[in-house]
Amino acid sequence: MLAAEDNTVNQMVAEGTLSHLGYQVSIASDGQAAIALLSSEAFDIVLMDCQMPGMDGFEATRYIRAAEHGDQRIPIIGLTAHASAEARAACLPAGRDDVISKWYSIDEVAPVILQWLEWARTKKATQ
Repeated sequence: MLAAEDNTVNQMVAEGTLSHLGYQVSIASDGQAAIALLSSEAFDIVLMDCQMPGMDGFEATRYIRAAEHGDQRIPIIGLTAHASAEARAACLPAGRDDVISKWYSIDEVAPVILQWLEWARTKKATQ
């Protein structure tokens, strides 16, 4: 699992939460670093912060989607500090599959991750 997050505290929260759930996690500090990791390693899912310096999560998501081929699609879950409907509405058209508001609890993030991991496994099985 890849978590793209620029804030050090949020990186620790993501890593701790995902590790507690039993996932191995790599951290990218911005969109460019996330793209670099995706080009060199395979990940089942990406958690992508919206607001990051340099290449933000919106631009990184658009880049990732443009680079995908055919039915290949990695689930990307947006992370946003803004819990509004407007924030969610901005994330989905940018190519994200879902959105989680920070600060998320294990109970909030676990079912979302499981849903998208199952979607990805089903998609791979039918290819």
